[in-house]
Amino acid sequence: RAMTALEPVRGQAALLLSRISSRDECRSGSLGVALPLSGTYEALGKVALRGIQLGLADTSLSIITADTRGEVAGASKAVESLVRAHRVCAILGPIGHLESAAAARRAEELGVVLVTLASKADLVVGQTFVFRYRLTYAAAAKGIANYAMESLGIKRFAILSPRSPYGEGMRTAFWSAVTAGGGSIRGARSYSVHAQNFDDSIKGLIGR
Repeated sequence: RAMTALEPVRGQAALLLSRISSRDECRSGSLGVALPLSGTYEALGKVALRGIQLGLADTSLSIITADTRGEVAGASKAVESLVRAHRVCAILGPIGHLESAAAARRAEELGVVLVTLASKADLVVGQTFVFRYRLTYAAAAKGIANYAMESLGIKRFAILSPRSPYGEGMRTAFWSAVTAGGGSIRGARSYSVHAQNFDDSIKGLIGR
């Protein structure tokens, strides 16, 4: 009976030992990159990957990619694959908030360093292995607004932003930063992230 009761615990212990062993065998000089290389955000992921490749071109790091597909489940599986199958020592990415949160949870479980490219501030709160490289919306918006108002003397603004979590977040943060600095927002319009023509949005912005 005692042995039967220990069966679930034994399975968990075996899984934990396996994870610990896999971390001890990480390939020196290997960097995992978890990005949306297919799906809705494929274009964004491929641009980010190209930037990473260019930035690391003169290093000896071996870049190993994994496709998150821009999805929560895909991000978790990407981290699992990079750690267990490819034994990377650290992971860069993902970009989106939801996929980054899922990747962060899995990285913490596996004990691998993950540097997310998302801008959400609380992704790294309480985490041991997860770090954020990208500026938060508030920090980026404040920097732009302060430069425009203090260095360029601009006080009146209009906002043209994409209809996406990023666009909405930046619009809100910039509006707050401008207001706090004594400036004003004279108009705001949004556009589809897939738009090729911005005439209607711009005409609405200038009252035409």
